[in-house]
Amino acid sequence: MYDFFRRIRKRSTETKSKIKYGFRGEGISYRLPNKSMDLWFTWINGARIYTETIAKWEDGSILTADEKKRVFIEVVRFVGKKGEEPIIVINANDPSRALWEELCSTNEILINNIEYTSREEQYQFERKMYLEFINAGKKVNIDGVEISNEKDLDDFLQKRRKNHAT
Repeated sequence: MYDFFRRIRKRSTETKSKIKYGFRGEGISYRLPNKSMDLWFTWINGARIYTETIAKWEDGSILTADEKKRVFIEVVRFVGKKGEEPIIVINANDPSRALWEELCSTNEILINNIEYTSREEQYQFERKMYLEFINAGKKVNIDGVEISNEKDLDDFLQKRRKNHAT
């Protein structure tokens, strides 16, 4: 914005977000003028928003409760504009679980359903998926590590699990 009387350019205080789907419609990119994040989102068995990814900005800073509320509402409305009432997936271990449940309750008209998951459930899902590839005779590359058998897969997943716990 330009101030004609003082002949200076004012900094815009605009905080309008820009939201778009990621590659192939998987994931959601949420951008503010000075912050951004990518959320887990999938169309598998319905539009699903994974709330545990509404936690940190791309620079690693933690979202405040107000920022989480804003992102949640704006993303739910964004998905709704595309003709889908999203399923909200809440991790039972998420410290913000009560906030997500409150937001789902106060915005129930905008959402289809709530599903709960846990770290253990996610771990078992990933293990099963990778193991299917390995059992089909394929090698799996996870975070740059090539895995070709069940023992190596279990060792890798256990190591990653310990790293995520700290």
